[in-house]
Amino acid sequence: MPTGIMLTVPCFHLYQLVSGGTMPILHAHRVSFRLNTGESLFSELSFSIDSKLTALVGRNGAGKSVLASILAGECQPDLGSVSCRANLGYFRQQEPNRNKLQSVAQFMEVEHQLLALDRVEQGQASLEDIDTIGDNWHIRETLESQLLAINLNHTLHCPCAQLSGGEMAKLRLQKLFNSDADLLILDEPSNHLDNQGKSWLIEQIQGSTAQILIISHDREILNYVEVIYELNTLGLTQHSGNYTSYEAQKRSRLNAIDRKLANEKLKHKQIRQQAQMSHEKAQKRAASGTRLRRSGSQAKVLLNTMRDRAEQSASTRATQRDNQLSQNAATLAELTQQRETLKPQTLHLNSVIEKQHLQLRVEELTLPYNSINPLNFLLSTGDKLHLSGNNGTGKSTLIKVLLGELAPATGLVYRNTPLFYLDQYFDLLKSDLSLLENISHYCPALDEYQSRTLLAGIGFKAQSVHRNVHLLSGGEKMKLCILIVTNQTPLPLLLLDEPDNHLDIASKQLLATALNQYPGSFILVSHDKAFIKESGVTCIQALSN
Repeated sequence: MPTGIMLTVPCFHLYQLVSGGTMPILHAHRVSFRLNTGESLFSELSFSIDSKLTALVGRNGAGKSVLASILAGECQPDLGSVSCRANLGYFRQQEPNRNKLQSVAQFMEVEHQLLALDRVEQGQASLEDIDTIGDNWHIRETLESQLLAINLNHTLHCPCAQLSGGEMAKLRLQKLFNSDADLLILDEPSNHLDNQGKSWLIEQIQGSTAQILIISHDREILNYVEVIYELNTLGLTQHSGNYTSYEAQKRSRLNAIDRKLANEKLKHKQIRQQAQMSHEKAQKRAASGTRLRRSGSQAKVLLNTMRDRAEQSASTRATQRDNQLSQNAATLAELTQQRETLKPQTLHLNSVIEKQHLQLRVEELTLPYNSINPLNFLLSTGDKLHLSGNNGTGKSTLIKVLLGELAPATGLVYRNTPLFYLDQYFDLLKSDLSLLENISHYCPALDEYQSRTLLAGIGFKAQSVHRNVHLLSGGEKMKLCILIVTNQTPLPLLLLDEPDNHLDIASKQLLATALNQYPGSFILVSHDKAFIKESGVTCIQALSN
């Protein structure tokens, strides 16, 4: 593998390697990685990136983000190697906390140029200031135009801590698209983005001259890709075409596996039946031989010869049947494992039915930051409200007001039921405890058998329920959170702040179905149109600047 030069910056990481030959822009060779527990996350993955837009998909916990960090040079594999012939830009799924301590100008690494421009305008410039500016005399106007394009109505000196999750994501992406990277690795870039932000992201992806590897669970974005790699417990599978084509291929593969399973089960049954029939025939022959021996009508030598031949034939048939059964069992095990990777998980929600009553009333409420129009709405048992609005309109602020963590500028909030908040950063979970311990802590009414049943539904069985929460992927943490908040007694009013952000596509559909069937009420913040529709939303409250 060629030697490389590494440069780390707040938003992404550049990893430049010597170019040459006709190799793909990136190639992974037999890459393996083990967790701290010793479990194998994936083993001997080999693949190349040579399409304009490639996607990496897979269930939560399959190791997609770990693989992305290995490809970006931020994490070392236990075995294998990665060669890259390009400047590589990397968008991490989780935002580094240090970004929030900076201003927008500092984050975009233009503060020194802006200060130098200020001194030029004041007639106090030095030769060093001229060198700092270089050819970027219009850097302020260019950046302000770019911020306007992503609906960031903040000054360049605004602290990043004042930006919403979606606004910060767009700023990080803008910096990445401004870079000279030839290959971009984008790990869940549409998380936190509103519909306008997602449209902007798609435009940037399509307009970029770089090759792009995108990890995403967004069906709309995935329909623009050319190649899809699926990571699962069996390894890496390549699919040509976009997500719609991938889904069709996957359904065909699942149907083929089901047909093979049915055939192998039938074959197993037939082998057993043949064995039973052969056994019964052998017993009849043995009984007949015994009668002939007792009657003395046949020579003893002849009877012994017939007996030996029958026993030898029976032994040969038994060996053949054992081999057939062994091969059949191996095929069944392999097909069952393949089927298991495609089998949907189960999300068990509390099914207690509560009497209809008023749960929440909001009267003439204005938010503490930049709120103009007062809010008025009611929620009763079973109401499911979608809180809509672009990034920065105050959705998370409203949730904090409803929780009592922030005081409204004006107006009243009347609460007549417990509220349970689930944010997109998993603050609910106790990271020093296991999955089972978290369930036991938050759902004391459940016994261990019930808790294990819930966890088995989302893929954690046997000893895996003792896995520490800090070892889980974002999607696995979110599914654990959903189990906790939806199995409270009595049923709370759920405040769900983008719960679908870290979920794989199958888990999104699973959660949407579960929320649709949830007998309680919820307030949902999400930008995924399909997820919102499938969640059974009954009313909408729109926020605007």
